[in-house]
Amino acid sequence: MRGHSNYVAAIAVFTTQDGVQWIFTGSHDKQILAYASGHSEPAYSLKGHDDTGHEAAVWCVLPLPKSCFSGTSDSDLLLATGSADRLLRIWRVQNVLDATGQQTTTLLATLRGHNDCIRGLALIDDERILSASNDASIRAWHVPTGQCVGEFYGHTSYIYGIASRIDLGIFVSSGEDRCVRVWSIPSTSEWGTGMQFGSKQSIPLPCQSAWCVTLTPAGDVVVGGSDSVVRVFSADPSRQAPEDAIQTYEAELASSKIAVPDAAGTGDLDPNKLPGMEALLQPGRREGQVIVVRVSDRSVCYQWSGAETRWVEIGDVVGTGQSKLSVYNGKEYDFVFSVDIVDGAAPLKLPYNRTDDPWVAAQRFIHQHDLPQDYLDTIAQFIIKNAGPKISAPTNSDLAYVDPFTGADRYVPGTTGPTSPSSAASSDRYFPVNTFISLKSLSLNPL
Repeated sequence: MRGHSNYVAAIAVFTTQDGVQWIFTGSHDKQILAYASGHSEPAYSLKGHDDTGHEAAVWCVLPLPKSCFSGTSDSDLLLATGSADRLLRIWRVQNVLDATGQQTTTLLATLRGHNDCIRGLALIDDERILSASNDASIRAWHVPTGQCVGEFYGHTSYIYGIASRIDLGIFVSSGEDRCVRVWSIPSTSEWGTGMQFGSKQSIPLPCQSAWCVTLTPAGDVVVGGSDSVVRVFSADPSRQAPEDAIQTYEAELASSKIAVPDAAGTGDLDPNKLPGMEALLQPGRREGQVIVVRVSDRSVCYQWSGAETRWVEIGDVVGTGQSKLSVYNGKEYDFVFSVDIVDGAAPLKLPYNRTDDPWVAAQRFIHQHDLPQDYLDTIAQFIIKNAGPKISAPTNSDLAYVDPFTGADRYVPGTTGPTSPSSAASSDRYFPVNTFISLKSLSLNPL
């Protein structure tokens, strides 16, 4: 199938009442294209206002029930799309079955609330959907009104995948914090503006990234990790792995190495100031809580499992020695990357601190060196791959006995209250543009 000019990040299949299948794709070219099954060229694209709808890469596409909006006919299709522009958009495609290509696309709503890229979408009932984001939060939206009716916190880094099983009343998510989380779908009476929910179970993994996750018809959790392994977890004892396989999995967890960077605000972890094994006698305060305890001359991470009512060893803490900062233009940075842009030319220096937003750092680098705007996502992904995910800036909170990764009981990006696009304005944000941009030259012919 042809039509996109950059790599494709999302695919959704919609089957009409007549059994005709349509394939919708989202791409880093910011477009959403629709293909009739069996055709290699797109039948149409989704456009909103005077542009292609989103202002950045489209990461996820989800067909919606017609009950989400009144006035939707049998020949119409509703779609939700999420993007790196932090927006969730709802579309109506009218005359989707028209073989002459006379479809009409209408942007019905733009939902705002996330502070970073939206990476995944899932349906939880006939009127509500979930959105998972790089801001480490999951939000529930009432599509007919466009209201955020619930916020789910527990992940401590980027969320890459989300999947739901409405009949079982659960959904799962995975991301950059070495775990899969299992959540209960709240009842209708529990939804409301500002409502916040925690996960019912956290499943640790012996790898840094859990790139994708889904649920089988039986309710088993299937997750793909950055260690090239697909793992299946089941709540049904009859389908669980034999004891020796479980012991191997727990041994892999215990042998993991977990870096706690100095930039996180924790400073050097002094083993003599850490609690001893007696800390494990106290139950965790919440599902997935992580603590570091002293075991002989080791600093060991444990995670609380509410399902098993015990602390699970998830690896040794490393990287807590004295920080090694790099100096660039008289300032110290966590990293100074050498980036080859043009063959034969000297590499450009890209300074970066782990408390910076990767996309903001990439945009700053593009502006500094007059690089094409299309490089934004490539440079940001390069930063994430080599520096790891963004971490919270240091605070003045007491860090003597809290999670070593977040410095608090849970991660709420950008603020200590409910996530809001108006909270925590950053001094180095690029949007909205409030300064003039000087153009050195301009060719009017392409316009």
